[in-house]
Amino acid sequence: MRGSFSIEASLIVPLVLAVMVLALRTGIDCYEETKAQVAKLGTRVSFDIVDTMYLLDEITDIGDLFHGD
Repeated sequence: MRGSFSIEASLIVPLVLAVMVLALRTGIDCYEETKAQVAKLGTRVSFDIVDTMYLLDEITDIGDLFHGD
């Protein structure tokens, strides 16, 4: 009975490791592609929260005009 657990583990552990390596490799590939795209654009993207809040406020006001609130 104890031997069957060893055999099952010898099949499951490599499968789990292969799935983990595949997931990591996919993440690294996405990172490399994103890094290449940013380098190609040559600009740094900055996020300004104040401008975003003003933009959201304007969008909300426009939505109020359409909905009549």
